[in-house]
Order: sequence, then C-alpha cells, then structure tokens
Amino acid sequence: MTGATGFIGTYILGEFLTKGWEIEALVRNPKQHPHLNKLPIEIIEGDLSMQDVLRDALLDIDVVVHCAGKVSLIGKNHYETNVIGTKNLLEALKHSDVNHFIHMSTMGVLGVNFSHAKEDAPLRPLKNPYFLTKAEAEKIVQQYAQEYELSTTILRPSTVSGKFDRKSIIPQLYWQIRKKKKIRLINGGKAKTSLIHAEDLAKATFLAATKEEARNKIYHVSDNKIYTYRQIVETIAEELGKKIKIKSIGYRRASIFAALGRKFKKNNVALLKSTILYFSKDAHID
Repeated sequence: MTGATGFIGTYILGEFLTKGWEIEALVRNPKQHPHLNKLPIEIIEGDLSMQDVLRDALLDIDVVVHCAGKVSLIGKNHYETNVIGTKNLLEALKHSDVNHFIHMSTMGVLGVNFSHAKEDAPLRPLKNPYFLTKAEAEKIVQQYAQEYELSTTILRPSTVSGKFDRKSIIPQLYWQIRKKKKIRLINGGKAKTSLIHAEDLAKATFLAATKEEARNKIYHVSDNKIYTYRQIVETIAEELGKKIKIKSIGYRRASIFAALGRKFKKNNVALLKSTILYFSKDAHID
C-alpha cells in the first residue's frame, strides 16, 4: 500500500487490517509516523522514486493499493509524484507476481459542469496541476493494463470527508463558518456536488480488492446523493450551532476578486481559478 499515512490511506489501512489482511506500507519517513509501529504491518521505508525499493517491496504481494499522491491544488512536484511516481510503481509491478492494482484517482479528472456523470465520461480536468496529473496517471494505468495484461481498478471518489481531513472543501468551509457570520457563495451556492465519507471509500476499496467483477473497471464512488454547496454550508453551521447569513456573489465578480487577491496571496487555494469554477458549476456523479 502507498499513501497509508495520508487522510484517505489511514481509513483504507484500517479497513484492510480489520478484515485480517497482511499489509506492507511504503512510507517515506517512518520516524514522522510513530503510530505505525503499533500496527501489525510491515513498514517499507522509501518513496515512489526508488525503483529498487519498489521492486523488492512487491515480492510476494498479491494486491497493490496506490493512494500516494500530491493532493494539494497548489505547490510543486505534482508531475513527479502523481505521474512519474505512478509509472515507477507500475514498472516495478512488471517484475512481480502482483495480480491486481487499485489506483485511487478523483472525480476531478472529469472537470466541472457535468451531471450524473458515468464512468465512460471523457477526461476534461481543470487546468490545475493536481487534476491534470491525476488524469495523466489514469491514462498511464490504463496503458499498462492493456500492454501488460495487468488487472486494475480505478476508483474516482467524489469530495471525501472524514475525521482526519484538513485540506479539502469541507474543512475549508468549516473554518470559514466558525470565523465568520457571513459566507459568500458563488450564485448563492446553487451548484451541485457529490460527497463520500472516507469510511465508505475504504469499504469500496476493499471491495475493489476482493471482488472479481471489479477487475479492469473504473468506478465512481459517492454516497449516491446530490448536495448543493448551500446545503453543505447550512448543515455545517447547524452542527456548529451557529447562525450565518449566506450572501450570493456572481461568478464574474468572484473571478475578478480572486484575480486581484492572487496578486497578494499567491498560495491561497480559495483564490484559484479552478476553485472558483468548482464552486460555480455542477459536478456530481452516480
């Protein structure tokens, strides 16, 4: 397993351990994650750039769950981690007896402005390094599956929520609601999206690893409900016991404010063009 120390990986690791699986976890710096020493797993120190380590780690492995990745919408090294790292792992698989590879992707590879998207929808990622590189990684996985007859499952979760989440849309909204009495949402928060709890995503990953019918398939993963951003904000506020006012701001005006803001706060995720688009257009799956 890669990405076992991340938000989603933590839940997936717990799910497989609960089911009694023997697990090897590739960890870049085990000293930064001492809690792993308390778990019944084998820790392999290394990262996706270390091909010799990857080859040795994959000996006697049946299933690979690839969750590692650069998930931030800002920063650098997305291509090295999400694309080259995935390719390195797949290259190492060619020298192993692994019989199934599970790749964690994202609904974001489909872009925005879609409703009830199916798994065969075209890849139209927003021009953001995270979404672009995740789409490229998917193509590489499918290429290796065809060329080397590798059994794969690609999972595309919708927006993931959970206890250990610190970076996605949900915690960003949470902290905004805690701090402010007024929340501005593009078009009043009418845009629709899909959600999935990390526990349910972990269960879906386990099914992908154990069900024969999941092989060589792509699956969208959500809780099968559709939410507006206004509903999400109102639900968070209700849980916090806080009264807020939701103010509507048009897409064009929001884009102008964001462009001005980027001149002073270049690393603010909320000011990215892709973020403005994400909050303004429908993007939900079945």
